[in-house]
Amino acid sequence: MCRIIIRLGLAFVVLGAPTAAVADPDDPPASSTVPPPPAAPSPGPTVTGVAQQGRTLTGDQGVWGIGVALTNQWRRCDDTRCAPTGQSGRTYTLTADDVGKRMKLRVRGTNMVGGFREADSPLTAVVTPPSQNPPSPPPKVSPSKLDPFPVVVVAGRQGERSTKVSELSVRGPRKARVVVRCLGKRCPLRRTAAAIPQSKRLRVRKAQRVYRAGLVLEIRVTGADRVGKYTKVRFRGGRTPARTDACLQPGASKPSACQ
Repeated sequence: MCRIIIRLGLAFVVLGAPTAAVADPDDPPASSTVPPPPAAPSPGPTVTGVAQQGRTLTGDQGVWGIGVALTNQWRRCDDTRCAPTGQSGRTYTLTADDVGKRMKLRVRGTNMVGGFREADSPLTAVVTPPSQNPPSPPPKVSPSKLDPFPVVVVAGRQGERSTKVSELSVRGPRKARVVVRCLGKRCPLRRTAAAIPQSKRLRVRKAQRVYRAGLVLEIRVTGADRVGKYTKVRFRGGRTPARTDACLQPGASKPSACQ
């Protein structure tokens, strides 16, 4: 830069250093680099559940790329706008404020360089008030009994200290399972099992033994998804064995009274 000064008829040229440029407030700001956002999720976020007050919605964030940090935001929407509910968990329990609105989940994904992208789930159905009359539970259907219902025969000769069982047989439907078990000390057998044959009569010869007083025989007859038969025989010295008959519900280990 130079200046010309005229003084007393003489002209002087003054040389000086250039001045720095002054920024104009109307000039556009200098450009900056914006970090690239992560790729869009595929599939995107979804919401499942019943849109009714008191019920719980479950959000799925979708599938994002590796290294993307995810945050949730549950949003409440009407016909014109959506607003955050303040909840950010994986699930959301619908309240009275949500009735008449539709809900969605917004997921924000941020990558390692600071770029971010937001993806929304589809809107739910309109949230309805809670049901005034909860649905009645389905009627309980009682399982049917084995058909024909088993008949257990235990016969023998009674002694003073023991009983000799000469016949133990079961009549019942073909393929029903029969399990005979002896309980107590010094049982002549512990357990035997077989299926009722085509003739619908099974003779359990392995259980035809001598049983001391105090021992107990358990006979269980069962079939798939059917009520079975339970028989217990307690041997008593010098007296007729005590016998109990009951039913076995499907899958139950303990007998119950027959209906």
